[in-house]
Amino acid sequence: MSPKTFSVRIIGFTAVIGGFFGIYYLLATPLAIAHIEHLGGSVLHDTAWCATVYEKVYLNDTTATDDDLRYVRQLQPYRGIYLRNTSITDDGLKHLHGLEVYEIDLTGTNISDSAVDEFLSTIPADFNCQIKR
Repeated sequence: MSPKTFSVRIIGFTAVIGGFFGIYYLLATPLAIAHIEHLGGSVLHDTAWCATVYEKVYLNDTTATDDDLRYVRQLQPYRGIYLRNTSITDDGLKHLHGLEVYEIDLTGTNISDSAVDEFLSTIPADFNCQIKR
């Protein structure tokens, strides 16, 4: 196989895989938002340069559980996640590991200090995430 043929195949394969993930993202995002809204929460977003960026997810005083945080993770909000007075536990916080978000409100949850420390250890050391307790 010539180098040119190989390059064309690699580019084609990359386009197919990229297209698959693009379609998945387009389908998963509305479902995640609908799920959050069904719980009584809301999502704040902004659109710029033809791209939607999810800034904040509010689940305060809702029936949100640990498993519901996987929907929050899909949106990758960068400014804030608000979980005040929910039944979220240490296991739920694991869904957010590695997510670079500026603020998380855990007031009134059952999340331990060790789970917060574990979460903070999964984000870059120079990233400043404020945890409200």
